[in-house]
Amino acid sequence: MQSLIALLPEERLGFVILTNCIPHLLNGTLFRTILDCALGFHDRDWRADFLEMNHKEQARADEKRQKMEDARPQGTHPSLPLADYAGTYCNPIYGSLTVTVDGDQLTVQLGAHPQAHGVMEHWHTDTFFVRWSYLSFEESFIPFSIGLNGTVESLRVKVAEFVDPLEYEFRRIS
Repeated sequence: MQSLIALLPEERLGFVILTNCIPHLLNGTLFRTILDCALGFHDRDWRADFLEMNHKEQARADEKRQKMEDARPQGTHPSLPLADYAGTYCNPIYGSLTVTVDGDQLTVQLGAHPQAHGVMEHWHTDTFFVRWSYLSFEESFIPFSIGLNGTVESLRVKVAEFVDPLEYEFRRIS
């Protein structure tokens, strides 16, 4: 969620823009357009400026994604059968996370965010790549930790930086 607030006492103007879906361009575009109109500036096309910024950011993201794909180790396989990664995991802050086997792939579901689930694509060894259904989370890598006894002990999750800059460890509970 994001809120933008402008108070212009000299103009006897105040406004608030509330959004519950980020990132997107509408809030910044609308905010600056309203400010410009209130202050008598009409020569800047904020929509075009934000659209150009979005295209540049998308190009950077595409380049980063390509570099990541190019650096991906080839020919690796999970060290365990997929069923061995399935289970319930817990984090003291986020609560539960469930990994299940669905055919020939793993899926993940965050208990604290029922709308946040995803299909896990094997990336290399015991690391999987997730495209979250909750678009704000973007994409993540989920590395599993295998204990000395050869079983999965935990996994780590990090979502989009602007949502939460931290990575969380989920310990296996079943």
